[in-house]
Amino acid sequence: QVGLIKMTLEEKEFDLVQAQQEKPVKKKQVNVVKRTSGRGPQARLDLRGKRYEEAMNELDTFIDQALLNNMAQVDIIHGIGTGVIREGVTKYLQRNKHVKSFGYAPQNAGGSGATIVTFKG
Repeated sequence: QVGLIKMTLEEKEFDLVQAQQEKPVKKKQVNVVKRTSGRGPQARLDLRGKRYEEAMNELDTFIDQALLNNMAQVDIIHGIGTGVIREGVTKYLQRNKHVKSFGYAPQNAGGSGATIVTFKG
C-alpha cells in the first residue's frame, strides 16, 4: 500500500535494485556577522489584516520562538481596527508566565496599534 493506493504484486514483477553509494558532501565555511543595537536582539510580528484565530496562532508561535532565542524584548503590531486582535494579544500576554511587562508603543512608534513585550530574564 502506498498512501491510498493498494495493489497486489507477484514476486516476479519486482527487479533487484542496487543501492547507490552516497557521494561525499563538500562542506563550506560560512561566516555570519550579527549586528545588534545597544538594546540587544529585537523581533517584530505584524498581525494587521489577520483573522483572530490566525493571529493568535501566529502570536503563540512567535512568542515561543522569541523565548527559544533568548530575546529580551519583542514588538507586536496589531493595528487599531476594531480592537479584537489587540484584546486577544493583551489576554495572551497576561496569561504568559514568561512575560515581565508589556504596554503600548510610544506614539511615534505605533501607539496603541503596537505592543512592546519584555520577557523575564
